[in-house]
Amino acid sequence: MPLLQSHCGTCTGRNADLRVMCLPLKHFLSPSLLWAATGIVASVDVFGATVPDWVITRNEFDADGNLQRAAIQGPVADDATYETVAAFLQNQISLGDSAQLITGLRYTTTNADARAVEDPVTGERTSIRGDWSKVTGSIRYSRRLGSADKTRVFAGISQGFRAPNLSDLTRFDSARSNEFEIPVAGIDDESFVSYELGAKFIRQRWDGQLSLFYTRIEDMIMRTPTGRIVDGEFEVSKQNSGRGFVKGIEAQARYRFTDDWFLFGNVTWIDGEVDAYPDVNSGAVREPLDRLMPTMLYLGARWRPESSVYWAEALVSVADRQSKLSTRDIADTDRIPAGGTPGYATLTLRGGWKFSDRLRLSLSLENVFDEEYRIHGSGLNEPGRNMVVSVFWQQDTPHRN
Repeated sequence: MPLLQSHCGTCTGRNADLRVMCLPLKHFLSPSLLWAATGIVASVDVFGATVPDWVITRNEFDADGNLQRAAIQGPVADDATYETVAAFLQNQISLGDSAQLITGLRYTTTNADARAVEDPVTGERTSIRGDWSKVTGSIRYSRRLGSADKTRVFAGISQGFRAPNLSDLTRFDSARSNEFEIPVAGIDDESFVSYELGAKFIRQRWDGQLSLFYTRIEDMIMRTPTGRIVDGEFEVSKQNSGRGFVKGIEAQARYRFTDDWFLFGNVTWIDGEVDAYPDVNSGAVREPLDRLMPTMLYLGARWRPESSVYWAEALVSVADRQSKLSTRDIADTDRIPAGGTPGYATLTLRGGWKFSDRLRLSLSLENVFDEEYRIHGSGLNEPGRNMVVSVFWQQDTPHRN
């Protein structure tokens, strides 16, 4: 999930003269500490980000450019820090010659300290602080069927955890169509439990994988109406209002019908629902997840002789129409057309030439038939017919003594 959700340029908001200056975050990332021995893997990860009080400014000016009001914050809080520390332990256990069990344990602690937040009611400077910690676990079992490693089945259960980010806590900006989001304190973390079942197949000329999954959602952070309308926009704030599920099926396969040619494909189907609050006066209503991905299909053919320096590929990408919309999706007319996002099919042709071990050239003709389409929820139509030329150069790395 993104730590900070803002865009450079002039933001749309309550004041047409609102000016926003965005500069990159000052952030640091310490190297992971990794230790492994006899099937046990352990790691420690540290991540942090700092938003100094001058990074994001949103001041109000009159028509002559004179400063009318110095803003307390930008789209998210100024003078803020966000830090995460996590420790992970994984153990792989052999259960005879044909089966194995992988167990994992992770401890995560997150701290947010936003010291320059504008109170949406009083307009005064305030602060929002919070810390979230949780231990999550996972267990995965796999077993080989038969004497040769040609078919393997697997099953797993894993827990997930997401602490609210700076945008969840302190966003003070337009959100979706006709919505304006305000800062809020006291948000809890989201929790997930995922179940997975599947199988992998390897044969002489084909291989594939099939997996089914189901994820239970608790305390999902969602935008909820406050009941206020400010400058023509519905005011919303985040809260832990969502309980629901996501389920799906994914299948992929590859078939090599000659030494030089193979076909490949992938299909994904996802469905999900979550409790939502369409308006301030209604109770919880079970709705589709926001921006639920439609059924996707990819089919392709690839030619790549082992002894040749050339390769070629054709790829067809198909998306079904997505008409399962939440209340927020229906209202978000800037991103989603009325009635849902139409389906589409596109063709991409690619080819390449390997000049040497260091230099490679590739050429792609995308959206060959100039299809007009958009990815569901993106708000933007994808490019029409276009060509991409890429050159890859790999410099030799000097050996160290």
